Amino acid sequence: MPLVIAELPKRSMPRRRYAIGFLGDGGYREALPALEVIAKDRTELDYFRGDALLAISQIDLHLAQRLAGEFADATGHLGPVVQVVLQGGSALKARNDHSCKW
Repeated sequence: MPLVIAELPKRSMPRRRYAIGFLGDGGYREALPALEVIAKDRTELDYFRGDALLAISQIDLHLAQRLAGEFADATGHLGPVVQVVLQGGSALKARNDHSCKW
């Protein structure tokens, strides 16, 4: 796990979206700092930011909702992710259950 987390900051990491999803699915709390950096980085592609936010929501929903509140103006892939994280509940569960894009 430490190797996956250490590679996350590298934008050229092969299969980075899969790694982000894997960390969220596994509930790896030690990945939260790296995932938070990706989610907050406005220079990241929006789908990496959205994937990171979803992964965070699987590990720490309150943190994800706090972060989502900071991204109210988000568009692209991130916009709908922000909305579903803020909604929480069954909408978020359905989104996380159907995130086979990883």
